[in-house]
Amino acid sequence: MVEFDKSHLDRFFAALTRRDLPSCEMILSELSTLVPNRPEVAAWCDYFAAILVQERDNNFAEAARRYRFLLQVTAAFPFLHGQVLISLSGALLLIGNYREAVQVATAAVDHFHHQGDWREEAKACAQLGLMYHMGYNAGDFSAPVLQQGLTACQKALTLLDQAPDQAPDQGDSSSHVAVLAWNTLGLLYTNLLDWANATLAYQQLLAICERTQNLFGASIAQSNLGLAYRLGDQSQWQQAESALLSAQAGFQALVRPYEELTALTQLALLYADMQCTESMHDAFTQALHLVEAIRASNSTEEARAGFLASVMDLLANAVLCYVHIGDFARAFACMEQARARSFLDLLTLGAPDLTPDLAEATLSLAQVQEALPPDALLLIYFTTGLIEAPDRFTPTTIVAERPGFPRATTLIFAVTRTVLSVHDVALSPNDLYPVDLATPVEDYFLDPAMRQGLYDLLIAPIAHHLPGHKTLFLVPHGPLHYVPFQALLTPTGEALLQPEGPCVVYTPSASILLRQPKARIHSNTDSEQPARNAGCLAIGCNHASSDATTPVHGPTLVDLRYAEDEAVTIARLTNGDALVGSQPKKAQMLARAAHYRWLHFSCHGHFDPVAPLASALYIGEDEILTAQEIFQDLKVSTELVTLSACASGLSQVRRGDELYGLVRAFLYAGAAALVVTQWRVDERSTHLLMCKFYAQLMQSDDYATALHRAQCYLRALTVREATSVLADMLDANATKSPLFRSELVVLQQDLHTQPPDSTPFADPYFWAPFILIRG
Repeated sequence: MVEFDKSHLDRFFAALTRRDLPSCEMILSELSTLVPNRPEVAAWCDYFAAILVQERDNNFAEAARRYRFLLQVTAAFPFLHGQVLISLSGALLLIGNYREAVQVATAAVDHFHHQGDWREEAKACAQLGLMYHMGYNAGDFSAPVLQQGLTACQKALTLLDQAPDQAPDQGDSSSHVAVLAWNTLGLLYTNLLDWANATLAYQQLLAICERTQNLFGASIAQSNLGLAYRLGDQSQWQQAESALLSAQAGFQALVRPYEELTALTQLALLYADMQCTESMHDAFTQALHLVEAIRASNSTEEARAGFLASVMDLLANAVLCYVHIGDFARAFACMEQARARSFLDLLTLGAPDLTPDLAEATLSLAQVQEALPPDALLLIYFTTGLIEAPDRFTPTTIVAERPGFPRATTLIFAVTRTVLSVHDVALSPNDLYPVDLATPVEDYFLDPAMRQGLYDLLIAPIAHHLPGHKTLFLVPHGPLHYVPFQALLTPTGEALLQPEGPCVVYTPSASILLRQPKARIHSNTDSEQPARNAGCLAIGCNHASSDATTPVHGPTLVDLRYAEDEAVTIARLTNGDALVGSQPKKAQMLARAAHYRWLHFSCHGHFDPVAPLASALYIGEDEILTAQEIFQDLKVSTELVTLSACASGLSQVRRGDELYGLVRAFLYAGAAALVVTQWRVDERSTHLLMCKFYAQLMQSDDYATALHRAQCYLRALTVREATSVLADMLDANATKSPLFRSELVVLQQDLHTQPPDSTPFADPYFWAPFILIRG
């Protein structure tokens, strides 16, 4: 059998460097004719095809999927196996998965080291250095990784010197490695504010690229020189502009939208520094158009979310720049693009027939104000500069910066039918991000000093807008998703939640809140909608979990006492039906849910901060319902889903992608609104609150008012009133379970030990975790 000719590899990558994609496709076609009975050739063909998916189609997630598959079949072909590792790390980088990118690049270094292939080991080292830089820039890594990146790049250059007959400027693949190593060295020196060494590295890079006629590498060098000139010295701003414009033109000619996006972002920030407003706006506009074009080519929600996270800095910087110059309408537009697009893309993926309705779903400020009810105040919070790396808690002594990383602050957009005001409250989101989501967040946010301090920062600047508005729509962002706004304390010591005050409603974004209601319906016509029971389907489960159903990151749970009777009571109150007991419930619930107006879960719930789509509701003795299953299997047009379960409303906060957990899953499934909890709730008080909530619902369709009144009721409920309610519950239905009846008696006895006029549930721990989310 003839040995595989590696000249195909050299020709393919030479064409790829020139951005000659038709030649790449031709080489792949040639190679495909050699496939029969030659598994190695077939694997190379699959590898080249994956590269084209990444480079031609900009479909980074699909490319990563193909690379992963190839790793399973290339173990017998060591050289190819190493190439796939390097390519996979690059694809992971482009979807914002920096930690895994580092792991894969490190595996490539080790692989080629054991193979004794110095040149390819050098390539992997240079790639690893880039992973460290990008992960640090994105806020995922702390400053010490910068030295690891320098070490990796310097090792790459040393290995190239040792490789025989492989000078870095000879036009072969070694020059590509040298380009990557010198470029990454410059980036790392830029992080470390070492402008002299950064400039020298970029100039070395530019010299190699000009000698080898590498237009792509030369454009990279110009882009990064522009960054160094901009940050290093104001006298070099003209040089920075010239270099960045040259880089943008090069990337545009090569059809490299991702790199062109970087150059445009730097140009916009340069023009902001130079106070050239129109030029700044033009650069941001071009960059935002590229963002949409690139994201549209990513076919999965994971890829879209990952990409949006990687360009979140661009969007945040645009918002901050427009706010700085007082152009609030454009700031609002950029903010909505950052907040809404990822979620709206997900809705479109789940219901292709809605694509025309959602194509222009991100609303302008004028559209939002026109659609906003006249008695509503919309507060949109936007946090910038969130760092997910450990150094947000443990600063290092290393002097370093993330060039282009937005400053850490919180903006408030207050919107009425006629007014938009914007406030920069200088609150860093890094000061609010919980250290560990596995620990109770209420311990942190319910401290009275914290509640009053957050009111002063988050509500006081817009408090003059509150009078006269019946509904307060809140759009949290970043760590503010964990804040119980309704429990924040005014200067007089009263909570924001007041009987005469506005009802508080949460929503993912203004565009999602105010879009046309028909976008929530999954079926094409009204005739396809199932006949519905006007009441509620209530699913209740007292049991915790068995070993078979406990999620990997799940807590240790104990059996509940009130959950199943809560479901039965609510079904009776609403003339609905209940699924309780040891019977399997998941299949019944999925089949019947669309036939009810409301859907209620009273059971254990678990938020998984490591794998948010594994967040689950414990609906049976050996059954859990995960967020992933809701995404895949549940399709309803339910008006309201209530998750009377612990921490059901918690979501992982990802830059650029909000509400990644049970909340997002149910909104995607078709729920128009949800009532969820922000922390682990007390089941006795929860039962009382839910009974009041549904009693209110039977009198009115206004979910916000019903929840508002139920919370005020529970907070003000006296011992005397509570014991009377418990007595009525005991008398109302003699068929209640003996365990539940005994629990009610115990609660009565506990309450009798307290003063009759005291309010045992006044602490916000009992009433504040329940929030209404409108989709």
